[in-house]
Amino acid sequence: MNANGDYRPWLREVMDKDNFILIDNDQVTAKDDWRNVAVNKALKYTDAEWLWFTEQDFFPKKDFWELVEKDSEEFNIIGVNIGERLHPCCLFVKREVVNSTSRNFGGDPDRLDHFGLFQEELKNYPIKYLPERVYYHMNGLSQNLYLLQNDQQPNFRLDEFKEYIIKCLEVDNHPDFKNLFEKYLSE
Repeated sequence: MNANGDYRPWLREVMDKDNFILIDNDQVTAKDDWRNVAVNKALKYTDAEWLWFTEQDFFPKKDFWELVEKDSEEFNIIGVNIGERLHPCCLFVKREVVNSTSRNFGGDPDRLDHFGLFQEELKNYPIKYLPERVYYHMNGLSQNLYLLQNDQQPNFRLDEFKEYIIKCLEVDNHPDFKNLFEKYLSE
């Protein structure tokens, strides 16, 4: 969210052992939707039959992968419905379906959030929704982190956010985030 710092070198170092590809996004202007630019660039690096769009605050639970595999035999789109919306926190789409759309992963500031334009096009296809029992979407994580990084107080599901930060401190973290999280927990 354009907060202070460039963490790409650190991220490359810690993710290298996981066969992870970090793609630097192209420069975006104020008129561009950075997600649309980033997703379209990333799509150039794979020819996979299925694409999984997800967010950092989405957590699969027991039976998630088994259900996705089973549903993929019958459906070309599998996702979650949050707030009456096919949510981009977890969206599996066959490449042939993605390629049949405009591949616009942006929104419309007056009426649609990120991925909204793409989701509108997907309404033309049968969609299998995963039951809530097989996943958890935290929601609000990016905004809380953004506030914290800008010396403001997080304001959404604070107990859950605090739990998340405690878990983050249990794994390898960049010193900036470790300090930020420890400071927040000590207040």
